[in-house]
Amino acid sequence: MTQSIVKLIPIDETFVPRLEDTDQAVSLLKTLFKETIEVNRFEEIEFIDQGSNFEQIVCPVCSKEIDPNWWQEEMNKAYLTKFRNLMTILPCCKANLSLNELGYTWPAGFSKYCIEILNPSETAIIYEHIKELEDLLKTKLKIILSRY
Repeated sequence: MTQSIVKLIPIDETFVPRLEDTDQAVSLLKTLFKETIEVNRFEEIEFIDQGSNFEQIVCPVCSKEIDPNWWQEEMNKAYLTKFRNLMTILPCCKANLSLNELGYTWPAGFSKYCIEILNPSETAIIYEHIKELEDLLKTKLKIILSRY
């Protein structure tokens, strides 16, 4: 059976919202979703993936598609630093960017913090309330729609 998860992560991979801010955000989410909501705080930065929704990675500077093999090599290097150093030189246009800035289709990212909504019956509602959640958590958020 396929599992869908809506993941909310801060744009800044090192940012972790305060507990009381998280509690307020979860309270809001519980009014919007009947499904299970989980909060994850990681000791180290993690790659927050989109599962089988992965399609491609695109350079945000020149819009060229990134070779997945090159990306995997760069991920392996970043993993050795526990994802503390995500900087890389892109092969397409030599831009110096973070792996977190690449254009992931569907979105993915890096974070020490993630709110998950498990198997939501509707995902569009999260977009309607993203600004309110960002205000509660005091950070811009990335929405990752994952499927496993």
